[in-house]
Amino acid sequence: MAEIIKKLVAEEDNDIRLDRWFKRHYKEYSFANISKLARTGQIRVDSKRVKASDKIRFNQEIRFPALIVLPKPQAKGSITTSKNDYAKLVEEITANIIYINSHILVLNKPASLAVQSGNGIEISVDHIASELKFDAKEKPKLVHRIDKETSGILVMARNIKAAQEIADIFQNREIDKKYLAVVQGKPKDSKGMIDIPLEKKDSGTGFENMAPSKNGKQAITKYKVLAHSERAALLEVFPVTGRKHQIRAHLAAIGCPIISDKKYNKEYSLYNKIAANLCLHAYELDLALFGEKLKFQAPLPKHFIDVLNFFSLNFKEKNV
Repeated sequence: MAEIIKKLVAEEDNDIRLDRWFKRHYKEYSFANISKLARTGQIRVDSKRVKASDKIRFNQEIRFPALIVLPKPQAKGSITTSKNDYAKLVEEITANIIYINSHILVLNKPASLAVQSGNGIEISVDHIASELKFDAKEKPKLVHRIDKETSGILVMARNIKAAQEIADIFQNREIDKKYLAVVQGKPKDSKGMIDIPLEKKDSGTGFENMAPSKNGKQAITKYKVLAHSERAALLEVFPVTGRKHQIRAHLAAIGCPIISDKKYNKEYSLYNKIAANLCLHAYELDLALFGEKLKFQAPLPKHFIDVLNFFSLNFKEKNV
């Protein structure tokens, strides 16, 4: 039988959600762990059953079992997408939930997992959305997309009202998105803005890439160099517009392609052994939803951290 842990709610934790309390003090408990333990009555607050979304009060007693086995991704930021691994995929995605309330669900999407099925892609976040309903009546809906190869923050709406609101927020650019990218070489300027129109063009491989073109759609990306070494640099990247593959195409256009980018890095094969996955991560996202200011941060995946270490690029993650 698992050890039973009993903790009193500290004054600084007054009026926060139960799942947020676990995130502060017991980070090894994933949202999936907390939800299951609460649903089965194994988490109690003042001896009463609770939900993961319930708020707790100063001096209340939280009782819960110690974890023995944790469901966790096969590799942080990497995921198996075989049809035979559906149950495992659901478990891994659930373990990567960053935040959930009655309106939205925020995932730290692993690299190599598509957001939506189609064009020969059968396994995707949308494919398993019905498994992410939890206490909602309907499955969460996609309200924006990030590339299959890109890891990081993905927001899903848990109801129609939220879906419409978030769609308007993205359309009106009332949202701040920050990406991290490891690139070959180093931009000429330590910070700057890339304003290069992009247009879809045949890459010669049967797939369309975005390429600089005076006839293309306006695309603007801001960047800042956070660290650099002789062969690579870590950039903080802010997409002002939201064109397909915008960050990847823009960084390649200034001579600093993202490491392990099959589509835009001509030297991809040389760096494949360093990182099997694209070194582009949707790191932070800020928005105001129904009057509440929200800020999310997605921890860096293992392959990204390994590349930082390989190139001796120093970066310290901060808590939000």
